[in-house]
Amino acid sequence: DNGIAPSTLSFNRQIPLTTPTNADSIIFRVTFSEPVRFVDTTDFIATGTSGSPTLVTSISTSVYDITITGGGLATFEGTVGLNFAPAIDIQDIATNLLPNVEPSIDETYMVDNTVPTVTVNQSTGQADPTSAIPVNFTVVFSEAINASTFTIGDITQTGTITSSLITWSIIDSGDHTTFTLSAIAVAGNNGTLSPLIDVNKVTDVAGNSNTVASFTDNEVTFNDNVSPTVTVNQAVGQVDPASTLPINFSVVFSEPIIASIFTIADITQSGTAQGIVWSITDSGNHMNFTLSATA
Repeated sequence: DNGIAPSTLSFNRQIPLTTPTNADSIIFRVTFSEPVRFVDTTDFIATGTSGSPTLVTSISTSVYDITITGGGLATFEGTVGLNFAPAIDIQDIATNLLPNVEPSIDETYMVDNTVPTVTVNQSTGQADPTSAIPVNFTVVFSEAINASTFTIGDITQTGTITSSLITWSIIDSGDHTTFTLSAIAVAGNNGTLSPLIDVNKVTDVAGNSNTVASFTDNEVTFNDNVSPTVTVNQAVGQVDPASTLPINFSVVFSEPIIASIFTIADITQSGTAQGIVWSITDSGNHMNFTLSATA
């Protein structure tokens, strides 16, 4: 017995390591200056919540993990810490009692169980209707989110333009709350752009998932004024010269077209052959076609 009482070095966050959190169970790691004994749940209290220490796990004779659960922690909003109880009986091997003094390193958790809400609307100054890109929308979350979880895959296009024809981009204003969502390319078609964010697509920094987006006006009418370009070339594998039919050409448009208006009457034969019978086959994407001389 050297007559020197043990001391408490730290109350550290252990599980999870980061804060804020929406965990229903949190663990603090308590480190003492030397081996101690008689460490149990009655030696500690939780602050900021009616939850309480429910488990003490010995990591070593001088390090213990204190688990706090219950007391509405699953719905709690606020700061949760760990303190010593008013009366403690922790002592070292030489029976020197531990002073009931909070350590200088005394970490806490910010517990957040509020789900973020989100709105999607036309950006201020966005023309409607428009034939120019980008077409901008403003996305506002009720709190800062984990920006890495907000991607273009979270966007649901509910307007009349096919979603696969739209290229989106997302720009964070910097506060992880307000974002600019832009349609930076629209591959043809007149119609409406109307983006939404469905439920459970994005999380806040505590891990809570969003509610479905609400809106006041999230629709912009887009009028395509860019003419498609087109190329006509021998199809891959087409022999030249040829003595067998069909003779195939590849027709490629720069964007999807209205396939029903592309007919054999649109074909001008500029070669020397005469009396040609043509056929047109759509690949299915309304951009790539096979033009064949069948007779």
